[in-house]
Amino acid sequence: RTSYSKERTWKTAEEKGGLNKMTRDQLLAIETMDEESAGKILRHLKKIGGYQVDQQLYDVYGVPTKLNRAVLNEYTVKEKPAISYLDVNTATASDMATIPLLSFDLAKEIVDYRILHEGIQTLDELLKLDGMTDYKFERIRLYLTIK
Repeated sequence: RTSYSKERTWKTAEEKGGLNKMTRDQLLAIETMDEESAGKILRHLKKIGGYQVDQQLYDVYGVPTKLNRAVLNEYTVKEKPAISYLDVNTATASDMATIPLLSFDLAKEIVDYRILHEGIQTLDELLKLDGMTDYKFERIRLYLTIK
């Protein structure tokens, strides 16, 4: 009897392509990738202006986790997109609501908290807000700053 080892070999960051530069054809070349999922990934990429961290790929609605893993075995964030950080102490709720995963209601909570506490000293204070999960916070903090 022969035993078969089904070891997955992960590529190093140097061996991978750039997550923010992948094309539809490159995505479709990934085993088990379908046209619909490739389209969702590329639309999400365009909507958020580029991925800052690999984990943002998991935010694409309707794409199975196994497909995200397959993509991340071939691609990684090599060049971060140029983004304009929003100052949590001066941005309006409408401005903050443009951040991926940040609803207008939660943005309003941030503004209300800021007013009540006469400013926000650290972004970690946002974890105290109703509706703020660790998951949302990790994504939202990629777009915020305190000046």
